[in-house]
Amino acid sequence: MKKYLLVAGFILAAIFTLSGCSNEPSQEEIEKIVREETAKANAQMQNAFGGAGKALNDMLGGAFKAELTVHSVKKLGCEKAEQGGYLCDVEVESDAPFIGRKKEVSAVRFVETDDGWAAVKE
Repeated sequence: MKKYLLVAGFILAAIFTLSGCSNEPSQEEIEKIVREETAKANAQMQNAFGGAGKALNDMLGGAFKAELTVHSVKKLGCEKAEQGGYLCDVEVESDAPFIGRKKEVSAVRFVETDDGWAAVKE
């Protein structure tokens, strides 16, 4: 009988842990959103530079790269936002044209949609 109670306790603890105390976005969900938004920004830059970007890159011997590269994304913490969703501090390390490699912390609001989490541009 004690064995069954112990197993039931572990199952309940696992369910509570997996469901979590809050419904904030996970590290993986935030990283996915940052990488998707980066891909969109890179596509816009390619459209903006077009052939001029390729010509500049050729002139500079391949040294010009008109795209943002994300090296790491780290969720530092989240709290419920007054406007809905969660306000999360996110650290992103990236390389940007003309800027170079840098690490930056930003507060980003995430809301849950039918398709999952989304970043809100404010």
